[in-house]
Amino acid sequence: MQRSLEDILENINFDYLQKGESSYVNGLSLNSKEITKGFAFIAVKGTKTDGHKFIDQAIKSGANTIIGEHLDSAEIANNATVNFIKVENSQKAVGQIASNFYESPSDHLKIIAITGTNGKTSTANFLYQTSQNLGIKSGLVSTIEIIVDKEKKDTSLTTPDPITLQSTFREMLDKGCKNCYIEASSHAISQERLAGTKIAGTVFTNITHDHLDYHGSFKNYLYAKKKLFDDLAKDSFALLNEDDSNAGVMGQNTKAKKVYYSIKTPSSYKGKIIENSIEGLELEINSKKASFIVSGKFNAYNLVAAYASICELLPELPKEVVLTALSQCRPVEGRMEIVHSKDKVTCVIDYAHTPDALEKLLKSIKENKRREIITLFGCGGDRDEEKRPIMGKIASLLSDKLIITNDNPRSENPEVIANHITKGIELNKNFEVLLDRKEAIKHACLSAKPNDIIVIAGKGHEKYQEIKGIKYELDDVEIAKQALKDRTTKNHLINT
Repeated sequence: MQRSLEDILENINFDYLQKGESSYVNGLSLNSKEITKGFAFIAVKGTKTDGHKFIDQAIKSGANTIIGEHLDSAEIANNATVNFIKVENSQKAVGQIASNFYESPSDHLKIIAITGTNGKTSTANFLYQTSQNLGIKSGLVSTIEIIVDKEKKDTSLTTPDPITLQSTFREMLDKGCKNCYIEASSHAISQERLAGTKIAGTVFTNITHDHLDYHGSFKNYLYAKKKLFDDLAKDSFALLNEDDSNAGVMGQNTKAKKVYYSIKTPSSYKGKIIENSIEGLELEINSKKASFIVSGKFNAYNLVAAYASICELLPELPKEVVLTALSQCRPVEGRMEIVHSKDKVTCVIDYAHTPDALEKLLKSIKENKRREIITLFGCGGDRDEEKRPIMGKIASLLSDKLIITNDNPRSENPEVIANHITKGIELNKNFEVLLDRKEAIKHACLSAKPNDIIVIAGKGHEKYQEIKGIKYELDDVEIAKQALKDRTTKNHLINT
């Protein structure tokens, strides 16, 4: 892909361009090299290291353009053949430059960004499924996967780095996609990973306790999310959850058209739960009824948000057509995914890893309680410690039995994490600690009684467990399926 330095720096604010043998027009060298004859190195300051430390190494490796916030390298002072460009914000520059390099794909692709503590993945996935059901080629960028029309790709981040993001948008556009639905994490927003992206609309799901290890305070976390709405253009829309107390703060400075959805309070897109069971939901949205094979009150919000987004994005479509397409959506992998045994033990596998998500999950299941609820969960290592005892308390109040196990301990001691959780468990609560997650799931499945509900929370779609920098294969869904099968094939029927 041929792009000159002038092309990739279009609309980029920079302080100066320094080059030993050039003439200048508006700060840009007239005879700057083609990027394809070398490469550009953008020095970005990260959370663990600073890319500016590697400028000399980049030049020695063949970089012909260096972009950074401070250019005080010894190589710079003596180099007359390399372009040196100083920018105010390197993180922002990466996204803008990547967008220019890939010919501004978001100018031609309608992009909806979903943010909030919980519900991002499901809402984005319901939007993608609904669009595909309507015959509109679309893309998805989520925690679980990236999908270009129907081609699935693995991803390791909720929101990819700016270069991967812009190249993905370009691929989507080249393959005929019209829309793209993307999760926008608070990390991604604060790190400017969406810089250079034109956003047609945003969705705010909710905001609760999470990621305080990174943001430092709830206020900082809130304002990181808010930035997404502050940066919207006038011709976009901001869809806000009227039932969340922070919706007003989220949308207070946006230039975009503000639209609201809700379950409890009156709004432009009002949902009503008619029936909520393990098997699915029946909803009424703006006086129109539909049945869904996804469960949970929280999913009612996600479905209404998806419906409202499509209606705002494509107002020419009949509302009945949109609702029919939405009703065909299937459950999202690892989000309230249900597995049954022959003797009616039910396993619910969910990604819930925050206090709010765990509480909503358990309350939703408790409404449909058949017998006992056995909850199995842990908390991730090297992450927010404050939420651990809170989640222990929530689980103990809303479950009959508790099994505290390992999540992704990363570099932390699993026993320490488990101890943090158990500090919040109510006195005299029936609980045990089994740190081997695979064995804990087996134990829960084999010891459950017919009609019990086992909730396996925290990892959802993940197919690994990260311990001391190594990712070991581990799939909650597959382990549960096998363990439930073993109840009958190995004569482990309990109290039938």
